[in-house]
Amino acid sequence: MKGGPDGSASPLSELVEGSKARRPPRASGFWGLEIDAALVTYDEISFLPEEFDPVDHLEHLKEDLLQLRLPNGDIVDAGWLPEFDPTGTFHVAVVIEGDWEHPRQHVQVRDVAALRRALVGFAHS
Repeated sequence: MKGGPDGSASPLSELVEGSKARRPPRASGFWGLEIDAALVTYDEISFLPEEFDPVDHLEHLKEDLLQLRLPNGDIVDAGWLPEFDPTGTFHVAVVIEGDWEHPRQHVQVRDVAALRRALVGFAHS
């Protein structure tokens, strides 16, 4: 899940490369989660309700949904694969040192409650 869907720079790379992008909000209480050491660098997911139904949100289910930057520089990345497919799953990964091909941790979950638990767990790993 590197960069935007069209191959453009990701919001994180723009931030890291020193653009004049605004500083992302701290993640304390983000989406009701306690992950206050992380920075939200990309968010297209926090509007999803706990009673999430893929069919009802199909147009929003894309590969790039959320990125958190941890204090040590690791990235927690979340997306839906296959994109726009109601049979897909959320994929959550911890990427270290920019190695997108070999994430340190990776899980696939189907519901928002499990996704939120994975985000908290990875943010504190």
